[in-house]
Amino acid sequence: MISYLETSPNNSIDRFSLSDVASYLDKEDYNRMIENICRTAKIGARFCIRQFSSKHKIPQKFEKNFKREPELEKQLESEDSSFFYRFNVGTIVK
Repeated sequence: MISYLETSPNNSIDRFSLSDVASYLDKEDYNRMIENICRTAKIGARFCIRQFSSKHKIPQKFEKNFKREPELEKQLESEDSSFFYRFNVGTIVK
């Protein structure tokens, strides 16, 4: 995922659906992924990061770029058939 993002053009992707990707990444690689999501995202791109065993947070320097939707996150968590997943959902702003 990170290699793909690192070779993708700026402002070229309008949706990110990342289910369990974060669970396989250490903090450094997760931060690289988030940085490249910001770089490759078109204005108004949507994101959904679904985490199982990890508890990664959006790095502070990129928090302003990820406009989260807490109500939608809660709804998805309550409707998800697995009780362990956490969601980060919203729009990427630049």
